Parts: sequence; structure tokens; C-alpha cells
Amino acid sequence: MGRRVVALTGDVLIFALYARGFLAADVDTSRAVAALDCPDHEWQDLAGAPGGTRAVLVSVAGAVVVIDPGDPLRCRSVPAPEGAVAADVSPDGRTVVIGGRGFIARVDDGAVRWKVPHPGVWPLDVSLSPDGRWIASFGPDDVARVWDAATGDLRAVLSGHHARVASVDFSLDGRTLATGGWDGAARLWDLAALDLPVAVLARDAEATWGLSLADALDG
Repeated sequence: MGRRVVALTGDVLIFALYARGFLAADVDTSRAVAALDCPDHEWQDLAGAPGGTRAVLVSVAGAVVVIDPGDPLRCRSVPAPEGAVAADVSPDGRTVVIGGRGFIARVDDGAVRWKVPHPGVWPLDVSLSPDGRWIASFGPDDVARVWDAATGDLRAVLSGHHARVASVDFSLDGRTLATGGWDGAARLWDLAALDLPVAVLARDAEATWGLSLADALDG
């Protein structure tokens, strides 16, 4: 039985198993696809890049491995801070974002580019936008967070769900984030607002709610 499933180019499905290892199968022929240099771990997270160009696995012990397509598939280990629990990978496989116990990190070409604290509870999952600009994360609470992928700065805390956020994913153009929650709601967030100056956001808020930014903050 598999925990998660992703599709790779070449009509290959990868299943992260509840037991050790993973299964890769050709959809057209139903035959198993071999994989080289893949460690024998129990995997707790599996994610795929847009277009099925890459996949990334995170083990129960915190090991992170990128899977490159081909026949056979090839695995390569990614250096990860201790405590990794989830990851996502860019389409070219060069960038891996990692969520762990108390942190978010970015790894480029095998080197940790930055690592920043994750407020509150640690992220249960992370997602990298297809354009490489944003990282979304969520934990066992009712908010999602958006981070600047270049700097690691926290850019937005998205409140609106009335129960735990259960999933996050970006549109293919990276301009919209979708979140799903245990409250049964799905929400779409326009990330274009993150590019607007604070003065513009304050003016729009005042026009919408009749409150100045100072009044809103005081309330």
C-alpha cells in the first residue's frame, strides 16, 4: 500500500510505500521500473515537480532524495538540516525546499542556500511555486504561510480556514495559491498582492473597510 503517488515523464508512477522503499511502475506496460542509487528507507513524504520532471522523497529519519527520470531512474541525496519532514523540488531538479521540525530551508545544487525558523508548529508540507518565486507551507493549525523563495522571508500568513489546513498547491503560473482545509473549504489566494507596496494595500483596505491602517492595527 502506498502513502503518496506522483507521476514522472515517461508514464511512470512512483508510489511511496508504508514499508521500506518505493515502487516505480510503467503505466503502459505495468512493469516495474528499476532505480539506481536509491537508499532503502521508509519514506514519509513524496512530491513531484510540475510536468513530472522530478520527484523528491523524505524518509522517516529525515533523509532527502531527488529522483531523476529515465530508465533506470536515478536517485541522488540532498543535504538537509536535521529534522526534515517534507520537501518539494523545482522542475530542473536543482532546487529543493525542505520543511522540518521548526524550520524552512532551501537547497541549491547540493548546498543549503538559507534556513529560517518556522513560527509555531513545524510545517507538515511545503510547496514550491512553478516559477520559483514562492514557497507555501502549512502545519497542524488553521493558517498557511507564504515565503519568499529567494530570501526565506515570511511574506504572508493566510487566515480564513476554520480548521487545520490540509493541503497547499500553486497554479502553473505561480500567481495563485490553493489551500484546502479540514473545514471542507478550498480557498484561492491571489499572490499578486504580495508585489504591491504597503501604501497601496493600506489605501485599498481603507476604501474597502473604512479604516485607516493605524485604526486597523489598533483594533
